[in-house]
Amino acid sequence: MSVSVAMATYNGQKYLYDQLKSLAIQTVLPDELVICDDASSDDTLKIIDAFCKESPFVVRVIANKVNRGCIESFEIAIEHCTGDILLLCDQDDVWNDNKIEVVSELFDTNDSVCMLINDQLIKDEQLINGSKTKLGNIYAMGLTSDWHTTGCCTSFRRELCGLILPFPKDIKSHDGWIARIGISLGVRKVIGRVLQVYRRHETNLSNSISSNIDGASRFDLIRKYGLKDIRSELLYESKVLDELCSRINDEPNKPGVAIFARVCFGHPSPSKQQKLHATVYACGASTVLRTLRNHLFAALHNSLSDSTPT
Repeated sequence: MSVSVAMATYNGQKYLYDQLKSLAIQTVLPDELVICDDASSDDTLKIIDAFCKESPFVVRVIANKVNRGCIESFEIAIEHCTGDILLLCDQDDVWNDNKIEVVSELFDTNDSVCMLINDQLIKDEQLINGSKTKLGNIYAMGLTSDWHTTGCCTSFRRELCGLILPFPKDIKSHDGWIARIGISLGVRKVIGRVLQVYRRHETNLSNSISSNIDGASRFDLIRKYGLKDIRSELLYESKVLDELCSRINDEPNKPGVAIFARVCFGHPSPSKQQKLHATVYACGASTVLRTLRNHLFAALHNSLSDSTPT
């Protein structure tokens, strides 16, 4: 299986070289690194250019002429990837030298798994202090692994691109959108192993509690968010699922729908497969997803009936 790494950069000169170096020393090298730079004004492109000259794999760079934001930059990078497996990569982390090897082996030995998300060690800016992990913090807050949606820990099969792209215009983050597809279709596997180091610094795009270098607890969760009204989140979740349902129904022959079929129905015999059409699978997928959406609306209805906003 060929492997693509998709990276988005923006004014990342301070930490970028460390991340690029960690890609270059992988025990299993990627076939390509696709970088979308979001109109950086520092030396980011110079660092990338220098790396291209010594890189042991192909590096392709798409330079935005104007700033288009992190979400759109990752969308562009993913669009230009050609590998069978895609790994998302931030500009300021450091990968363990065996990350691609572990991810590739898991995909190679698990046909029903189409998306993976690994754990990461959280360290300070100098990558010296810190012993907590992303999943460890999530579990300490009493949450499940479904709350782990970090994009730079995510990898997926190319077939899912048909459902993932294009990103919906009003999503809060590309990370959550991608994770929701894998979770909703039942094709995401959580890797409990730490495969990279997450660098905490003043300009991190994400400052979630689960990325706290000192750990997290249920009290931290309540202290930050309080007892807030959850109805807006329920509506957003429903909207996300509705978008996924629409994509499946509009284009039932997409590879992503075939993945859902394989997971739900197994591998049909050749004679049966000739009789089955992708639209049958699409109906099965959309039914399951709409059921999830209906549960959300039921929760919303109960919230409106039995409680008042806080």
